Order: sequence, then C-alpha cells, then structure tokens
Amino acid sequence: MLKRIAFAALAFAFLATPARATQSIVCEGTGGSDTSVDVLIGSLPVLGVLTARIEAGGQMWSTEEEKGATLITFGQGARFGDRTIMDFTDPNIEGIVISVRLQSATVGSDTIEVGTLTIPGVGVWGLTCVPG
Repeated sequence: MLKRIAFAALAFAFLATPARATQSIVCEGTGGSDTSVDVLIGSLPVLGVLTARIEAGGQMWSTEEEKGATLITFGQGARFGDRTIMDFTDPNIEGIVISVRLQSATVGSDTIEVGTLTIPGVGVWGLTCVPG
C-alpha cells in the first residue's frame, strides 16, 4: 500500500510540473560562407542544449543521428548575461570538436547576436544569429 501511495505521489509530481519552454538560436556564416549553426535550448537554470546541427567546411555535425552527419554531444555551455558559450564533443567525450561563442546586444526590442564557430582542424567562421 505504501508503495502505491509513493508511486501516486511521484506520478502527480511529474504531472504537476510545468512544461519547459524552448528557445532556438539560428546562425549563418558571415562573408557568404555556407556555414550554419542551429541549436535548440531548453529553459533550465543552466544552459541545456536539446539538439544542435552545425554545417561548415562542407561537413555536417549533429547531436541526433542524421544521414551524412558526424555525431556530436553537448559537452558544456553557459550564458553569462549577453554571452553564450557552447562546446560539443565526440560521442565518447574524449575531446572538444566544436566551439561556439556568441555575444548579443539589445536596444529596445532590437537584438543582434554575433560570434564565432571554431572546429579544430577544419576552420573558424564568423556568425550572425537570430535568437528566438
């Protein structure tokens, strides 16, 4: 009986939890490069990347299995006021394979976000982003 009460309380707690909102960051490479960064972030007390898809240098990386993409894992990240940093690792978490650094500025309702995409051994690109 006690197990059923505990299970019911646990189930109720999950049902009572409000849905978490998400935010996307969509970036394009500057200077006409066909570079893109598309990241879906969950609303958590810490930066939580739900999915990411990155294209640069004729290659593609993704946190989800996708044909033609190299699988990556969100390693670490943070938001510090107007700065966002994200590092992605190989699936075995043996090294950082992609780094994204973003800086935003807001005046009134206008926001711009710019940054860099660094992929060791592949290249570095400037980014302009649309936070959503």
